[in-house]
Amino acid sequence: MEINIEPGFFEWLAWYPDSLPNWLTTSELKEAKYKINQNYKPLVTANNLKDSLKETAEEFYTRNSNVLNEIIKTTTGNVLIVAHAATLDTCTRQLVGEPPRSSYELGKIIHKIPYCSLVNIEESVLSTEDKAGDSICNWTLIEPICPSVTHNKNIRFDWNVLLTK
Repeated sequence: MEINIEPGFFEWLAWYPDSLPNWLTTSELKEAKYKINQNYKPLVTANNLKDSLKETAEEFYTRNSNVLNEIIKTTTGNVLIVAHAATLDTCTRQLVGEPPRSSYELGKIIHKIPYCSLVNIEESVLSTEDKAGDSICNWTLIEPICPSVTHNKNIRFDWNVLLTK
């Protein structure tokens, strides 16, 4: 299975006030034997990110949420997103019907998300329809199908922490 590189899932840009990291290109990753989908067109490019280095916490949540929603709309079947730390919350929070967190709340929750954490979200289609006649979907955080990876300095992740208001 090929990997789609999506810069839209990058960390909060406020943590990079001067510039973004120098990322490997898809060609360089392919040369390093990663199975990269070179035909994938990112929803948010690295150049888009450069224009938003002063984003607020709410904009960070909205960026990640918008990218995930677009992927969900254009994909059938299961989707695996591999990202970093706060992205577990920023991608799922609005999808399950909660508002973005403030920068203060984000700062508090990030320390509760250790490396190699996992979350699962599950879709259930409701029998009602919206004004356009489309089925209304409801997303729920559910217990991950396997435990997060831990090591001696990595606390066990409790996925329920993302349910806090």
